[in-house]
Amino acid sequence: MKRSIVLTSLLATSLIVSLTQIPEAQAEEYTAATTGISAPSESLESSGTPSVEIVDVGAPVHQMDADLNVTATVSNPTAGALVITESTLSAQSWTPNSRARLFSFMRGEDAYLTTEEVLSDDVTVPAGASTTLSFHVTAEDLNWENTSTQWGPRGLEVDVTLQDQTVLTDRSLVVLAPNYDVDPMPATVVVPLTATAQELADEPELSTILTSIYGTSSTSSPTTSSTEPVLESQAATDRITHELKALTTQGVTAVIDPSILTNDDVKIAANTFTGTSGTELAITPLYDADIQSLIATGHKQLAQDSLAQGARTAADSGVAVTTNLALLTPNTDQQTVSALASMGVSGVVVAGNEVPATGYRYYTASGRFDLPLDSSSSISALATDSAMSAALAGVLVDDDETAATSETTQNLSALDSRQTVLALSAITYRERPSDSRATVLALDRNGLAAYGMSTLATATSDDALDISNLQGTISALMSAPWVEASTASKILTLTPAADERDALKETVSATGALTNEELTSIEDATSAISLVAGLSATPRTITDPANTIASQLYSTVWRSSERARLSRIQSLLDTANYFTSSLHVMRSSTIRVVSQQTELPVHVTSTLPFDVGVTLKLDSRDTRLEADKIVAVTVPARSSARVMVPIEAKGSGNIKVEAKILTPNGTQIGSAQDIEIRVRADWENIGTLIVAILIALVLVVGIIRSLKRGRRGSPIEPEKFKALRQSRAAVAPSSSADG
Repeated sequence: MKRSIVLTSLLATSLIVSLTQIPEAQAEEYTAATTGISAPSESLESSGTPSVEIVDVGAPVHQMDADLNVTATVSNPTAGALVITESTLSAQSWTPNSRARLFSFMRGEDAYLTTEEVLSDDVTVPAGASTTLSFHVTAEDLNWENTSTQWGPRGLEVDVTLQDQTVLTDRSLVVLAPNYDVDPMPATVVVPLTATAQELADEPELSTILTSIYGTSSTSSPTTSSTEPVLESQAATDRITHELKALTTQGVTAVIDPSILTNDDVKIAANTFTGTSGTELAITPLYDADIQSLIATGHKQLAQDSLAQGARTAADSGVAVTTNLALLTPNTDQQTVSALASMGVSGVVVAGNEVPATGYRYYTASGRFDLPLDSSSSISALATDSAMSAALAGVLVDDDETAATSETTQNLSALDSRQTVLALSAITYRERPSDSRATVLALDRNGLAAYGMSTLATATSDDALDISNLQGTISALMSAPWVEASTASKILTLTPAADERDALKETVSATGALTNEELTSIEDATSAISLVAGLSATPRTITDPANTIASQLYSTVWRSSERARLSRIQSLLDTANYFTSSLHVMRSSTIRVVSQQTELPVHVTSTLPFDVGVTLKLDSRDTRLEADKIVAVTVPARSSARVMVPIEAKGSGNIKVEAKILTPNGTQIGSAQDIEIRVRADWENIGTLIVAILIALVLVVGIIRSLKRGRRGSPIEPEKFKALRQSRAAVAPSSSADG
């Protein structure tokens, strides 16, 4: 906890007066609340406010017989030097026995403190610089009773007095270990490991993936043999690999998106994690699908498919995971829990402030309870300790049921986060030492604030949720002598507490949840893309990345970025529209048909980057033309094909037919195209008749002409013919002699 308390000279004088009125027995005690908080002194023409911060209190759990070492840093962001005239370390002389008193101390409210050490040497802090103050108090000087009732948290305060009487103050905690053996209470920290909305938004769009696969040329073959997104970002997998390695410590129940287990580096880290004693790796639905939204919109089957796909993906990875545990989202409802139970989930983790223990009690209820499903059945459940979970995330809440997003919350430094978690845990144990109650802490999903203000993915190095700081806090908690490192599944096997808790609301409209319209758009887009992809030789080259993008859009993390989700949905719809409009029949001029049976030429064009196999059908609403045959054709990538469709004409006239492109199973793709046809089917018969008549006329004319040449002469009688031959023979020799 980092803050500055600045006093003017007048306030300092009031403090001195008030101290003189404290009884002698409390001469070394004072009330921190009398210091107040005021604006920076006018003498400090600053660009910022000077501050002091406790940065080290020694070991996370302090042994009663050990010396106390406290380190504080004084920062001077002003334009002039600061002079520290006195520094004081004070501590509570007793152990807060309730969470309310602990919260009160850490919020800076009234608390009686005992001065442990005073540093009176003047220290100058140059402008824009800082200095370190070190306090050392021996165990004897601490004078803390070494009894069974004195272990647990004690408040610390460092006060720094400047030369102008300004006082800077900061508080933290030291937690004393018990001086006897205790029966430890089981505890686990549930850590979700999923992608952020930004990481998903940075994933390539489907159009980009297809361009990387097919290129921009006219080739119909993929330019890469992989169907995985070529431009896939490694941000999420690299980050989660690092986090999983850091969280490989007892007492951690990690809940991972199973899609991340397909990465080799993640698998190696996951196997190391699960091989460590006292750890558990559970899974979300695939891509951490928003089960609550899917159930609320009536998409129960889609929710069940997400659970099943997640389990199959995890099984394929070979990593040992728990598949029947659900980490519920903030603002969950009874409807979701009942649906999960019907899908085979046997245990749930729910935020404790959503199912608070009812009735007055002086102790913290166990995190293990049974959540009713109806009047006769229930599901095993774990309620998180909301206050401890908030402290783990770096936030100090008002009480156990206060949401971490409340305006009254206060940020904690990494050190104060660790010490507050330990302090709350110790107080919980001390409430009922003979009643070992289970404690469950949890962190937020990325972007869904319930316990803290930041997440693992967005934490800076100074935050409590920086992975190294978080690992240190969890290790300190699980190694505390009153804590037994456990897992969610192991705690679920414990006998549920008898404490009654409020029921969940039947239904809750979660902020940023998926809408029915969005889900319908996603389903329509993927259906259209799958329909066209099925016409190619390698449909999975297209459908695999399309289905991946669609599944990612169901992710719970999009609740934190609705605009980005809508943008991704629109991009998927644009690709689907491109697919369905890329195939069409080319428009043509009016076609003349003069035969009863012929083939009609139709041109089909495609702008798709791959070859497609389709069929073409002509629909005629006119009985004078029949076209009931469907013709299959392969249309090359970014090209066209000529299709000859058989038709039969039964009359003449101007007829309009509708050309449709169909899938092999008969589903229409794109819009139909009208073709104008001028049918003159009787012209063929008329032409044949004319030719026949012409042939007949030619024959008749030939005969007539032959008749007009005259009749043939009478035949010569044989005797006359013989006499003629003899006379010719007699003439021949005389002619020869004359020559």
